[in-house]
Amino acid sequence: MNDRGVTTAFALGEAVGAAVSIALATGDDMLVGVIARPIEQTISWAMKNGGAYREGRRLSVNRELQIAAAPIMWCGGHEESAERRARLRQALEGAGGACTEIGSAALECLAVAAGDAPAYVTPQTHPWDVAAGLLLVAEAGGRVTDFHGRPFHLATGDFLASNGTTHELLLATLARV
Repeated sequence: MNDRGVTTAFALGEAVGAAVSIALATGDDMLVGVIARPIEQTISWAMKNGGAYREGRRLSVNRELQIAAAPIMWCGGHEESAERRARLRQALEGAGGACTEIGSAALECLAVAAGDAPAYVTPQTHPWDVAAGLLLVAEAGGRVTDFHGRPFHLATGDFLASNGTTHELLLATLARV
C-alpha cells in the first residue's frame, strides 16, 4: 500500500496528486491493483486477466496517442543521480515528447491506462509506488517493461509503461542514456 501520494499532495497543497494505491502480488505476479482518489471520490482497479476499470467503466490505453501530441508522464523516482534523472528527461524531451509530473506514480500510470497519456517513465521507483498503476496499464492493453524491454518485475526499479505504440521509440531513446 502506498499513501505517500496523498501525504505529499496534501503537504504541498496539491490535491490533484492525491491518491492511495493498493496492490496484491505473489512474488512478481500482480493479481489486483486499486487506485483511490479521495478528493474526487473515484476508484480505479484492475485484476490480472480481468481488465482495468474506473468507476465501473472499462479502461483502455489510447494507441493513437503519440508522444508529440500529449505529454509523457514522468517521475524522477528515487534515482539518486541527479545527472541521470536530467539525462533521461532530456532524452525523452529530445525525442519529441514534453514531460509532465503529477506527483503520484499511481495517477501517472492511471493517465496511461485511461488513454490520456502515451507513456509513463520512471527510474528507480519503489514497487509499492507503482505496482497498482502498472497492473492497470497492462490490463488496459498497454505494455510495461524495464528500460531494456524486459518484462517488469517489482524489484526492477526502472519502469516504462506505455500505450504500446510508443514503446519501441521510448526504449530506443532510453537506451541512448
